[in-house]
Amino acid sequence: MVYFGKVDFGIGGNPTDNILVLSFVHEGRGWKYDTAEFVNLSNLLGVRKQIQGGDLSYVDGVAFLPDGKRPSQPIVVKRAKYIAKVYAFCPGRDVRVSVNRISRHRFQDIQHSEVVVGGAGDGRNEIFYTIKDVPGYIGKDPLTIRVYLFSQINGVKPVKVFQYQVEKGEVPHAKGSSFFNVDGAVARKVLLGK
Repeated sequence: MVYFGKVDFGIGGNPTDNILVLSFVHEGRGWKYDTAEFVNLSNLLGVRKQIQGGDLSYVDGVAFLPDGKRPSQPIVVKRAKYIAKVYAFCPGRDVRVSVNRISRHRFQDIQHSEVVVGGAGDGRNEIFYTIKDVPGYIGKDPLTIRVYLFSQINGVKPVKVFQYQVEKGEVPHAKGSSFFNVDGAVARKVLLGK
């Protein structure tokens, strides 16, 4: 289901017309809510005016159609040794990130962070990402993908363990893979604050 209008998440401010996509899955005897995606149109003012004018061709595209596949069952993960978050700043872009092939994240035209399912472990941790422009986006804004580890000790700042950054005017790679290591020095910063 695609909704266009003012989306108020109750965080203050003055909501503007944007897109909210709600997905449902049929289980057992009925339909159940699955996911929600918020599409911020602040960088796509032409698209916003087009929809406000009654032209729905933007939301009639393939990107907004259900794929007809049942979501896969989440895998069971062991307790995380290190609390991790993936952060993205991606104006005008659709960024998908996978950490350790378990935690999958999608960021679309937003500045946001999400908890990494399964966290990070000692040693090598893998990260994969894809980047593409949101339909209608014309620009060369900066872009950043980061992974932070968080301590459970009050006052200890997060430790940045991965960063992919593109400066304004540069073109990001369409996809990439890398890794970050959690060694003894990083573990001490996170676990002991030293």
